[in-house]
Amino acid sequence: MLRVVANLDLLFRDRPLRDRFAAARDAGFDRVEMSSPYDMSIRDLDRALTKNHLELSLICTPLGNKTAGEFGFMGVPRRIADFRSGFLKALEYAEALEVDIIHLMAGNADISRAQKMLTRNLAWAAYNAPNKILTLGPVRSGDATEYAIRGFDHTLELIDWIGAPNLGLHFDAQFADQSGGDIEGAWERYGPRACHLELAGAALDETAFLATLRKCEYDGVVSAQKAPETVV
Repeated sequence: MLRVVANLDLLFRDRPLRDRFAAARDAGFDRVEMSSPYDMSIRDLDRALTKNHLELSLICTPLGNKTAGEFGFMGVPRRIADFRSGFLKALEYAEALEVDIIHLMAGNADISRAQKMLTRNLAWAAYNAPNKILTLGPVRSGDATEYAIRGFDHTLELIDWIGAPNLGLHFDAQFADQSGGDIEGAWERYGPRACHLELAGAALDETAFLATLRKCEYDGVVSAQKAPETVV
């Protein structure tokens, strides 16, 4: 069964983050996700989720200073301590708030220098969070121009190299659109390996695409920008 969630980074941006939980509830969602929960304490997040009868499905490892061009640290040379301390912080939030999925942010780095760091840190993270689903994948170009994970094939190479059962593909439909213009074709090729599907922000007919997902019996998380009653 599809689990449709509201991405609080992309939806309801006309209001402060703390008010987006109620907006998601009012729009019919019972699950949300957010890339950076760390501006709120675990206690405050728990209160906001409980008050609005919401579950938190996904968070990301800390991005760092986006103004300075940081977008995570998993593949960034000489930033191993930053990635690992950030991952442990994400794991603390995930365990306290019963979050199933942690999206590992690779950061901006030269691919020839990043590969060793990616495999080293990915193996470490998979070992240290056996009860969490860890996702990774390329991101839309507007977010990070030199992201260390360069495509879906590269992502699957990393996952297969580590071989841990708790690793999965984070499929960003907007990246698929930007890199080839064929979201459905990319999904047909890579979808069977996906644990999370990011539709929010992509230019496509979500209702029709979600119907396609049901036909192929995808049962992972879908981050969408239409209310659940419009996509069932």
